[in-house]
Amino acid sequence: MISEEHKLAATLPSSHVSSLKRIESGYWWYVGRVRWATRLISPWAKQQPRPLLYADLGCGTGGFAASVHSKFDFDRVALVDGDPAMLAEAPQQSPFESYHRNLQAPFGLPFQPQLISCMDVIEHLEDDRSFVKAIAAMLPRGGKLIASVPAHQWLFSEWDRVLGHYRRYDKTTLKKVFEEAGLRIETAAYMWSALVPLGLLRKRQFKKGAQAEFPKVSAPVNFALTLYSDLEWRASQAIPTPFGTSLIVSAKKP
Repeated sequence: MISEEHKLAATLPSSHVSSLKRIESGYWWYVGRVRWATRLISPWAKQQPRPLLYADLGCGTGGFAASVHSKFDFDRVALVDGDPAMLAEAPQQSPFESYHRNLQAPFGLPFQPQLISCMDVIEHLEDDRSFVKAIAAMLPRGGKLIASVPAHQWLFSEWDRVLGHYRRYDKTTLKKVFEEAGLRIETAAYMWSALVPLGLLRKRQFKKGAQAEFPKVSAPVNFALTLYSDLEWRASQAIPTPFGTSLIVSAKKP
């Protein structure tokens, strides 16, 4: 059941909700995020006692949380978002529990998650520091946070403004936000470095008022980009990439 205790004044356009739902069927960007995140979660999850409790903040239509749950079989999963249209598309069956919350204000959950994910959310919040501090307060000692954000302020463009981004991050700026909240970063990795030229092109060509939905790609291109994402993960374990279009972080509460 969706709790409507806290509400956001603004919601995303219905076209963007549909776009987010569509990519859950196997879009390379969605698949890549899930795979990078689950690889970061796996060593930690194997050491955790039951019950294993998880919350996805800014969950969107719930596809990311559902994919992560399929890997780790959580006992309870809180899907938290400020947009009721998003939550209406999210999984409703057990162990999923939907909570309508304003992420820009203090909020609580009926259980304390050991794992929290926050995928491409922090950049949407004007006060990112207070939000990350609230996440840290929710976690028990030894709890884990997985977060992704768009990378590099020098890639900030009209596309970011259309999507409601306040900023982009590099490792240094994100580390400062996390450490101020009392979280210790264990892994920080740039993703999809080969796509940075496309990000620069988008910065140059994207016009005010244009649609910022996920671009459709052919099945062969989608396969190639998914494979590239997997290969870049493997390569990054030996030689970290110095830049990318996204940044993913794994942090722990000491």
